[in-house]
Order: sequence, then C-alpha cells, then structure tokens
Amino acid sequence: EEKEVNKGLEKQRLFMGKEMSKTREQMESEKRPRDFRAMKKEKEDAKRERDRLRAELAKDKAERKARGGKLAGRLAAEGYNPAGLSASMAQEDAKAHAAEAAELAAKAVAAGGGNSSATKNDTSFASVEERAEAVDKCIESLMKYKVGGDGGNALKVLNAYTKNLSQKPEEDKFRTIKLDNNAYKSKVATLRGGTRLLQAIGFVKDDDRGVLELSVEDRDLDLITQTHQKVQ
Repeated sequence: EEKEVNKGLEKQRLFMGKEMSKTREQMESEKRPRDFRAMKKEKEDAKRERDRLRAELAKDKAERKARGGKLAGRLAAEGYNPAGLSASMAQEDAKAHAAEAAELAAKAVAAGGGNSSATKNDTSFASVEERAEAVDKCIESLMKYKVGGDGGNALKVLNAYTKNLSQKPEEDKFRTIKLDNNAYKSKVATLRGGTRLLQAIGFVKDDDRGVLELSVEDRDLDLITQTHQKVQ
C-alpha cells in the first residue's frame, strides 16, 4: 500500500513538473515578441529623437549665422531632452567629441609653437558661432546621461554658474571655478561636455593653479546669457 502511495505521489510530481515546464515555455514564447516590439520601438524612438536634435541644431546654427552669432529667442534645456537614447548613440557622441577635442588640441599646439606640455589648457574657437555651436553639442551630450539624473544635475550646476555670470557680471569671484570644488568635480567634470561647455563660454583651465578662469577680455555676456537660457 505504501508503495502505491509513493508511486501516486511520484506520478503527481512528474505531472506538476511537466505542467510548470509548459507554463514557463508559454511565458517565454509570449515574452520574446514583447521584448522584440519594445526593442524595435526604442530604436525607432531613438532615431526620431536623433533626427529631431539634428534638425534643431541645424536650425539653431542657421539662425545664429543669419544674426551674426546671436539667437532671436530663448531655447531652453528641454529643447535638448532626448528620450530613450540608446547606448550606441552615446558611444557615437563620445567618438565625435573625442575627434573634435583632438582636432582642437592639435590647433592649440600648432598655435602655441608646438608646446604640447602646457598646463594652461585653452580650447581655441574661431568665432562666436563656433562657441555657440559647441555649447549646443555639450548640452546635447550632457542630456544623454540618464542614469541617476547625472545629466540634469550637471546642467543645474552649469545653470548656477551661468546665472551668476550673466546677472552679476561685476563680481569677479564668479569668474573662477576651483577644480577641486565638489559640485564641479562630482557633477560636471566627470561628464563629457561639462568642462567643454565652460571652455566654450570662455573659461580656461589652469592645472598649475587648479582653477577654471574666465578673463574679462574673453567674456561674452551675450553668449553667457544665451547659454544660461538653454541650461536653466
């Protein structure tokens, strides 16, 4: 009798195992199409957003060119708020920035007589239009940092910097940022586009003194005000 009971329990266990296996297989078969549709939608959304950003930047560039480097209206940071950007897009952006930084560094070395070991890192820009375009690219790059809201946090710090510079131009203290400042070091310097945006509006990095500094001569209040409007 005990053997019969054990035999019945074994049959029941095998039956339940088969049923659970069928259930798992069914769930997997239903999950695969959902995952595929979600991935397809993400790619389509990313492509649409990339096209929108490129169109926005092209329009912005054309307007600046027509107006001698100035924008007619306000373009806030939400204008560069990409949704669903993929890791591959971030990698493409990183490659583009690296190539551009290398080209500018080569120009700076050539202009400085070939001294590549200088500790005063000045990123050269040919015109106000080029500076404004660099600002746009930096904002676009920063907004791609979604994890933990890192991009938004960086823009908040840059908003504070540009707000002080544009609203209190007579106060010299706002023209210097210490490289070991916690807000700059943890939220801006670590992200691609953070320091470069500051350089685009005129800041020069001096490693010997441990600061980023904006001279009165290099200060363009119109550009700084436009940048503040974009990042606020």
